[in-house]
Amino acid sequence: MDNKYMIDTKENKDFLKNNAQALLDFGRQFPSPGGGSYYLSDDGTPWKDRNRETWITCRMAHVYSIGTMMGDKGSRELAAAAIRGLQGELKDKKNGGWYAALTKDDELVPGKQITLAHIIANPDESLYQKLGLAPEMESKRSAIGIITVSPAETAIIAGDIAMKASGVEIGFVDRVSGTLIVTGTVSQVQSATDSVCRYCQETLGFTVC
Repeated sequence: MDNKYMIDTKENKDFLKNNAQALLDFGRQFPSPGGGSYYLSDDGTPWKDRNRETWITCRMAHVYSIGTMMGDKGSRELAAAAIRGLQGELKDKKNGGWYAALTKDDELVPGKQITLAHIIANPDESLYQKLGLAPEMESKRSAIGIITVSPAETAIIAGDIAMKASGVEIGFVDRVSGTLIVTGTVSQVQSATDSVCRYCQETLGFTVC
């Protein structure tokens, strides 16, 4: 085995130190002017058109606090920026706690919620085309279910639950916008939608619209 993977060898310590430094260098552009964390592209460029998530900001506060203890130059200021975001733009000063996120336009993103759960029965074929679904296949299934969730990553879990609950097919799922579209018979889509709402409410503690 390569010595860099052997715990406590000089090569291992150098390997871990170099990787830690690379991660610290990667994330340096995370803070927005208010301190909330941007999503970062593969090269560390901030995606300013996406939400500034509270959980990512917490992670950055943690990472750069560790960087500060490691003696990394610039980590103290970055940790302070993240904490400023958590104490400022992301904090719910009226009700206590924190907002889930802020949009690029500084609008609030709801917390743990299913914000929309709707079934379209017998939709027109043109609607399938507008949604980017294949009408020659999907229109035979007679119903479309649309669910939107926050945090957005929950859409992945919702898709898994929906497919296991009935015979629906996934038409679209997006972990950035939190959107899930399923197709099937009316009864299949109803069952899938009910299962997603029930799981999110009873197990994950979500508010359901």
